[in-house]
Amino acid sequence: MFARLLTLCLLTVTALAAIPAGWGKFKGAFFEVGIPPGFKASGQMPNPGGAGHDAVSLWNATDRVEFYVYSPQWNGRSNYAGPIPGTEKVTSRESSRQGNVAEEQLTITALDNSYVRFIVSRTKENENTNTTFGVRVPNMSVYQQIKPTYVRWKQTLQQFAD
Repeated sequence: MFARLLTLCLLTVTALAAIPAGWGKFKGAFFEVGIPPGFKASGQMPNPGGAGHDAVSLWNATDRVEFYVYSPQWNGRSNYAGPIPGTEKVTSRESSRQGNVAEEQLTITALDNSYVRFIVSRTKENENTNTTFGVRVPNMSVYQQIKPTYVRWKQTLQQFAD
């Protein structure tokens, strides 16, 4: 039950919000997202068109926390959305559908128990688009501390079209 509640917290869909004062900004190929203080951004998955990235990983070394978003212009699959063979295992998987929106929720745990990742991939089939959010934490105590920042960070995602 706890894992289900945690996953639901990760899935909270909220209205688009401006990037808070004091935060940085990462601009991908077709999206923009805030960078909370203490996090360092690294573009991931270069856009096939050659301009920018389709994903970004934000790392906070102090808390050993990672935020991740994959937001391509059109459909695709994030390499973050599954376990790393020989290093991680899926400990929970749930799928759901509401109309044309399919969603997959994963909990992935490091085999050495050094971290856990929570991932949500949402595909809007009628628009041929998808988005993947993820958070990696060393333990649930750190997750509880970082959760308000993570929720706020997800709200800063702004997606662009042609």
